[in-house]
Amino acid sequence: MTKEKYNWDLESLLGNKSLEDLFKQWYQTELKLVALVNSFYKTKANFKKWLSLTKETEAIGNRLLMYVMNHNAEELDNPQWIAWQQKIVHVGNELALKTSNWTNLVLENEAKIKSYLKDSDIKDWTREFDLIFKERKHILSKKAELLMTKVSPATTGVNDIFTTLTDSDLKFDDAIDAKGKPHKILTISDAIQLLKEPKDRTLRRNAWISYNKAFNSVKNTLTKTLYYNYLRANKLAQIRNYKNYIDAALENEEVNEKILLAAYKHVASFKSAYNEYRKHRLNLIKKIHHITELEPWDLSLDLSAKKIKVTIEQAKQEVVKALAPLGTNYLKVVNKAFKENWISWLPKAHKTTGAYSIDNTYGLNKYYILMNFDNSSDAVSTIAHEMGHSVCSYYLNHAQTIYTSTDMFVGEVPSILNEMLLNFYWLKKYQNNKTMKLHVLENMLSTFFGCTTRQILFSKFEWEANKLINEGKPFTVSDVERLYLEARKTYEGVSKKALAKINKYPYCLANTGILRIPHFYMNNFYVYKYAIGQVIALVIANEIYNGNKTMLNNYFKFLKAGTSLPPLEIIKLTGIDLNKGDVYQQALMIVNKLIKEFKQIKK
Repeated sequence: MTKEKYNWDLESLLGNKSLEDLFKQWYQTELKLVALVNSFYKTKANFKKWLSLTKETEAIGNRLLMYVMNHNAEELDNPQWIAWQQKIVHVGNELALKTSNWTNLVLENEAKIKSYLKDSDIKDWTREFDLIFKERKHILSKKAELLMTKVSPATTGVNDIFTTLTDSDLKFDDAIDAKGKPHKILTISDAIQLLKEPKDRTLRRNAWISYNKAFNSVKNTLTKTLYYNYLRANKLAQIRNYKNYIDAALENEEVNEKILLAAYKHVASFKSAYNEYRKHRLNLIKKIHHITELEPWDLSLDLSAKKIKVTIEQAKQEVVKALAPLGTNYLKVVNKAFKENWISWLPKAHKTTGAYSIDNTYGLNKYYILMNFDNSSDAVSTIAHEMGHSVCSYYLNHAQTIYTSTDMFVGEVPSILNEMLLNFYWLKKYQNNKTMKLHVLENMLSTFFGCTTRQILFSKFEWEANKLINEGKPFTVSDVERLYLEARKTYEGVSKKALAKINKYPYCLANTGILRIPHFYMNNFYVYKYAIGQVIALVIANEIYNGNKTMLNNYFKFLKAGTSLPPLEIIKLTGIDLNKGDVYQQALMIVNKLIKEFKQIKK
């Protein structure tokens, strides 16, 4: 009973069909699109039929894909789901080849399509096609597009290589504790857990060395991998008449370079606040753990040894109470998710780690969440975070019929905002509980700087690395170390003491730590968006928590927008204009207040 109560209801995706029947339904609908691809533009009736079939295929395809992918996520070793996933990808690629000329046909018939879109029945599709017309200079010939489609699977495997190397092939030395006992490190997670061991500094030191030594041993391989990944991305972008890979990423997000450079500039102004927070945190670690001089292997220690245990039912209650400022209608959706089994709560063998809320949600009536609930307060934050994504999916799918996804540029705002509301709720609830208040404030501040200072540091490294590659300059391990250090100086500051140690053993093992960032190998320039999302979410959450009804109403417009507007325009629905940049200073003011509270807590 407990298992079913805390498991998601994936069977409703099948709609009383078998999986094989659902696949056949999707395939047959796709074939109708294939049959229409060379004539969809010839008459308005054909054009309308194409649009209708497109959404029908998307709805069926999403049900099929989510059923298989979610089952696979719960049973990673099950050959049934692996085979089904491969089958869908293979058939999808074959069908994509048969419709690869669609974009060229749209461009060749622009005037005719624009005349069709004046029809009131389909005028809402105008933005969708305007984006295609805007991309005219980046669309290749029919022959070239077909070739690009064919070679695409062979040009996107760098992330798989990185993941295989770091999650499977990377070998870690045992970490020896103070009594000489070896501790096996099989995965990155094992090393991270040992770095939090409060009672054995020798074990922490050896775990830190093992972790960094393993990555350091493949620094040349990772540098080469990153070089060729960026080289490939830039060459492919240039083939499509973009200036470079970053230019392509920004244009595709409808964001100009000014917004990116403003983020680099404004987040650099967070440095003094970051160092004030960090200094107090390090002093607390010294006092709590009785350490005279901190080393890198001490920095992951918790500020409290006390762990709060929370049941799933208690977690639900906390989330509902915390999100109360969003109003009763929002809470109805949250409770709907709990009651209708949108969530896979419990960890189990061979289940994927971490958590997610699904995308590809058009045509669904449940917006599924995968969790690995471990009864911690962090797990409560995770469910609040993922619920933000799922409730956003609910709202936009009920408001939109065409633009039923979110751009990554704004996609993290609803989830981060929910975390912020949970933390504001906890700060009030635990205002007289020094231990919990310390935990909440430390979590809020570490998350804020982790998503702003740290992610912008990463993004600036990417910017400079791509600049080197595009200028035909060397990109070696020493260049990686130099760019990483320069970015750290700009956004974090590096003390003279740290600089004096930086090239000495074992500290030098971490000098290429920047190569560990998985996002760099994912063929998408996007980590800067985490910073922007964090800043926006904090400002909106603070306003809503403090009763700003205008902001609350604006936020629901934001949730319902989907991709019906450019990302910057969607953000403007909340009253925030990124072109002005004052939102960064608003966020910094809130953070400085939190730092002040944080510093008032003595141990």
